Amino acid sequence: MPIKVREGGAWVQVSDGGGGGSSDPVGTIVTWATSTAPTGWLECNGQSTSGYAELAALIGSNVPDLRGEFVRGWDNGAGIDTGRTLGSSQTDAFQGHRHSIRASVPANTTNAGAMDAGTSLEFTSDLVTDPTTDGTNGTPRTSSETRPRNVALMYIIKHTATSGSGGSGGANGTGKLLQVQHTESNAVVNISQQDIVPIVGLSVNITPLSSSSKLLLEANVSSNVTYVTSFGFALGTASVFTRLGGNTNTNSSNAIATRFVSTNVSNIGPPGYQANQETVTYRYLYSQTEVAPVGGLTFHACACSSWFGSLYNLTINDRNTNDMRSTSSITVTEIVL
Repeated sequence: MPIKVREGGAWVQVSDGGGGGSSDPVGTIVTWATSTAPTGWLECNGQSTSGYAELAALIGSNVPDLRGEFVRGWDNGAGIDTGRTLGSSQTDAFQGHRHSIRASVPANTTNAGAMDAGTSLEFTSDLVTDPTTDGTNGTPRTSSETRPRNVALMYIIKHTATSGSGGSGGANGTGKLLQVQHTESNAVVNISQQDIVPIVGLSVNITPLSSSSKLLLEANVSSNVTYVTSFGFALGTASVFTRLGGNTNTNSSNAIATRFVSTNVSNIGPPGYQANQETVTYRYLYSQTEVAPVGGLTFHACACSSWFGSLYNLTINDRNTNDMRSTSSITVTEIVL
């Protein structure tokens, strides 16, 4: 089943439901049948890796120049092609060999022009003629290099973890799903705060595979039914965090989803409203502004229950009576749109 997200007022497919994007890691080199490299790839022509942080970190400042070259497996201690470093080039060559010339030299006689036995012979270069057919294998082919029979294709290298070698990533409006991280918890957590705060146990740490990707956050939070309840997300640690997105016309300025109960469901006035229990699902699309820090990004599902300065007790994964235990979750999906 295809996976789609809402982006810029339109639905964008990020997975065809059959496994998502390419599994080729950054730095993969393959042959390509057209003169234009697909999205996410560069021609191996010695060009700079500037602007492609993932590739530059792996191979340095330039991609290999493989135009007109054959690729040979790196010796790496095998003892067949010694003295080579990974990525080094090598000129063409023949294996060392010799040629012999057979000639009959008569012994010294009375004939004029004859040579003494043991006399050295010198042959000028014009005695060596162009190769000719042996009558079996056709006319010999000669050139400025030694080469096998071949077909010309273009070598390309993957610069970001965004697309497969099929080249369709982003080119036809269809994005790619790069990875999914998921956490769930059935721990009972009590919250009494004016603004949304992280729910203990509901966090995901993710290291983005691409600096240009987006992260789709989704939470499913089960709690008791209080007067006004807000839900959202935060980025950081459980104690030092930044609230993400939200709306300004709710009890929490960073609420993404707000639940309101207008009647006393159990004839227990505030801070009651806990006879019922519900699950709320909400989402947020996070756009990266820079490469993720070392250790990745940690996202938290958040919640609170308050109204005009009044605080209410919010219980996650129960009714606050220890008889309706549930499981809540948070999922972070990395996508390239």
